[in-house]
Amino acid sequence: MGGDCLNTGCVPSKALIKSARVVSQIRKAEEFGLRNATAEVDFAGVMERVQRVIKAVEPHDSAARYTALGVECIQGEARIASPWTVEISTASGTRTLSTRAIVIAAGARPFVPPIPGMDAIRVLTSDNVWELRSCRGGWPSSARPGRLRAGPGVRALGCRGDAGRDAAATARARGP
Repeated sequence: MGGDCLNTGCVPSKALIKSARVVSQIRKAEEFGLRNATAEVDFAGVMERVQRVIKAVEPHDSAARYTALGVECIQGEARIASPWTVEISTASGTRTLSTRAIVIAAGARPFVPPIPGMDAIRVLTSDNVWELRSCRGGWPSSARPGRLRAGPGVRALGCRGDAGRDAAATARARGP
């Protein structure tokens, strides 16, 4: 509740995709019989909207909400004891729950490959990309973000040189 999906995964990425789709539709406006439709992308504004969407969804993805709906929310460290039981260690002791099915939603964290020189540059991951408010901030003048793909398992970032040629750094990683 309030983990990767809300803060760094599903919700922010879908909000960003929605903004991109709106711009794409505006650019295709003539196909729909609309003339002179234009849009100027305010990257900081788009990223602020992403944060507003997260804040709007947050109350619907909380332990308090689910508790109010009658769901027992237990916070602790879980261990699958058998195909039908889970042991949960909490501050007040250990409980064993039984069920027909167990869903494991353990979250994730980005993997930054151990490529020489990576520690000398700003690496964007699914955890920190949402902090950006400028497409150019933090990048050397010769290497601007060329492509960023965020999705399950694959995280890639390419940089273009000033003349559109590939710069020195391109990183790709397949997560676990």
